[in-house]
Amino acid sequence: MLRTLKLLRESKVVRSYRILDFKSGKDFFFKIKVVFKDSSELYVNEYVSKSEHLYSYHWQDKNGKLRIR
Repeated sequence: MLRTLKLLRESKVVRSYRILDFKSGKDFFFKIKVVFKDSSELYVNEYVSKSEHLYSYHWQDKNGKLRIR
């Protein structure tokens, strides 16, 4: 997760980001909303454990129309 946050902070195309959820222990889970300079939004969910690495992405334009999922 730290690598992800560093990439978001240093990106020239990201306007802002917000951590919506974070849980850690043996495993960790996070959910982040990223707003790009063109006002499109990317929602990222990631779960990591010793045996699994699950993730999903949802990117929509500024009007909420799906770009990719």
